[in-house]
Amino acid sequence: MNLRQDIDLLQRPHRSFAEQLLDLRKVAASALVLVVLWTLSGFYLNYTIGRQQSRLLQAQDELAMRQSELAQLQVQLDPIRLAAARQARRQTLQQSLSAYQTLAPYRAGYTPRLQQLASLPMPGLWLTRIRLDHGSRGPILLEGKVMGSEYLSPYVHALHQAALIPQDQLNQLQIHQDEKAPTSSFLLSDQRGTHP
Repeated sequence: MNLRQDIDLLQRPHRSFAEQLLDLRKVAASALVLVVLWTLSGFYLNYTIGRQQSRLLQAQDELAMRQSELAQLQVQLDPIRLAAARQARRQTLQQSLSAYQTLAPYRAGYTPRLQQLASLPMPGLWLTRIRLDHGSRGPILLEGKVMGSEYLSPYVHALHQAALIPQDQLNQLQIHQDEKAPTSSFLLSDQRGTHP
């Protein structure tokens, strides 16, 4: 006769209800940790997506601004517009040159003649008004004060020597004695000058 006995070596011991409840809590805690992690990852993902959308909107705004600047530059750099602006500038410069050339005769003579007047010796007299017309040979009118008539003659001679009033063109020489002042007023002009 053969006796046979099977031994279950893998037999699990019987677990109590408390142990099973503890295992259930572990599973629930693990599930809760997973839910919290999943929620946090969802929040982080939403935050990241929001930041990326904000960056995308900023990039789109900057692109729109750059496109607007490019359009303005294209308008400014339009060859037809540039040619028209260049032509307008050329006309303005030509008008300025024409005006300058028209005024050129009026510029000549003032500075040298005034320098000549300033370099003349003037003891005993001083000028109160100078009137010069354009050109180096235009009319001249001088008014001033003199301490005595003896000072006026050397000054007129100096004017002739400097060719500011040629000898034969002295048209007017007036002296007016002011009774209340120690000086006399004088007026000198050549024949082209007019006394206003």
